[in-house]
Amino acid sequence: MQTPPHRFLLAGGLLAAATTAIGVGHFGSTGPTVEPTAARATAHVDAVGGKPIKVKIRTRQPLAEPAQPNDPLWGESWSLAKVKAPAAWRVTTGAANTIVAVLDTGVDGGHADLEGSFVEGWDAVNEDADPADDHGHGTLVAGVIAARANNGVGSVGACPRCSLMPVKVIGANGAGSSADIAEGIRWAADHG
Repeated sequence: MQTPPHRFLLAGGLLAAATTAIGVGHFGSTGPTVEPTAARATAHVDAVGGKPIKVKIRTRQPLAEPAQPNDPLWGESWSLAKVKAPAAWRVTTGAANTIVAVLDTGVDGGHADLEGSFVEGWDAVNEDADPADDHGHGTLVAGVIAARANNGVGSVGACPRCSLMPVKVIGANGAGSSADIAEGIRWAADHG
């Protein structure tokens, strides 16, 4: 016997209503509240000619507010605060085996806020294994991605435990060729 379409509609509507009720009951209008147990909702709908539909929803207890990084420029990192990065950092701050290729003007391998974040890189502009930044933009981008957290230096990146693969595809003058960019993409894909 085929399930009538209205039964799916009822189940979907019920699930949305139960989720909304939990959200309002659990978070209220003034923000999260801490309860000793997880919120629960159960609902029953009698479907025409079928068995009742039972929906159970359990939400997790809210986590404590994340600690703010101690990096001196964190207060100026409005973009990470805007996207609620500290809340994401409660789940993960990345991992060294997550490699992010930075195809730009190179990266300053001696930058204190990027210490310990590098894997092998490539310079497609000068055709060598030294992707040093002679412009500054690539180092800035690398910091936004993976500046180390809680080291008392600079700021913090979106993924502070990720590794960086510096690939220089743009020269000191801020210009790059499509051939160098394509070579850099190919190199990063082959080595990442």
